[in-house]
Amino acid sequence: MAADSAAVQAVKGLDIAKMAGKWYTIASIPPKGQPTDSSGNTTTYTVNKDGTSLKVVNEAIMANGKHGKVEGKLARANNAGDEARFGQTLWVPPFAPIIPVHTDIWVMAAEGDNPQYMLHGHPARQALWIHSRTPELPKEIVDKLLQMAADQGFDLSKLIYYKQTAPETST
Repeated sequence: MAADSAAVQAVKGLDIAKMAGKWYTIASIPPKGQPTDSSGNTTTYTVNKDGTSLKVVNEAIMANGKHGKVEGKLARANNAGDEARFGQTLWVPPFAPIIPVHTDIWVMAAEGDNPQYMLHGHPARQALWIHSRTPELPKEIVDKLLQMAADQGFDLSKLIYYKQTAPETST
């Protein structure tokens, strides 16, 4: 398959509300500018009052032990139809809320009525995330998701795995 020239495939029929809750980042091909030496990475989605978008809160423990937090919004792309194609806007410190960072995120895998894991990718293959409802995901599932990503042309040599047991921080 000429995956690099084919469009990244997004799942169909995913109710945005099914994405709500806390997700642990198991692995990613991080987008440019995202720290690569963090741990305890999570994303929490909350359905906004409009019912058609999600509040996004990304959190991690940075290499220096400090807590990092970025907030934003995720909404279905205008031309998505029934596909799980979203636009995300994050307000990244120290520029928040002056300069938002926009990116497209397509859900490539989210099985069942109550997904326990998701594979998200950027349509130009610039970033990829494996998220799980739990801090660990069985190797068989991770391998299956990585194969899906490879089949769609993602360069897995850039993949980073995240430690979910964050180092203790002083309060």
